[in-house]
Amino acid sequence: MKIRSRKSWSYRQITPKTEIHIREYMQEAKDLPERAAHASRTAWGVYCGWLSLMAGYEAPADHARLRALTGTSFKPVAETQPWRTTTR
Repeated sequence: MKIRSRKSWSYRQITPKTEIHIREYMQEAKDLPERAAHASRTAWGVYCGWLSLMAGYEAPADHARLRALTGTSFKPVAETQPWRTTTR
């Protein structure tokens, strides 16, 4: 079996792609009411995936902008339950 070379991506590559996907899913949620719940949850999942990849490296402005694009008012655990930490 041939091993493929490893690829790497930068913050500057991943963040704009994340924004594009979130916007697409949120537009789908707006355009197709019967798929709104699924599309908006998928947009949230894209955001969460970005956040987990970029944890500790995300720019606050990108973090706030991408989160706002999802149209959610969810807050990270650390903001809603200060006694809990996100590190394990």
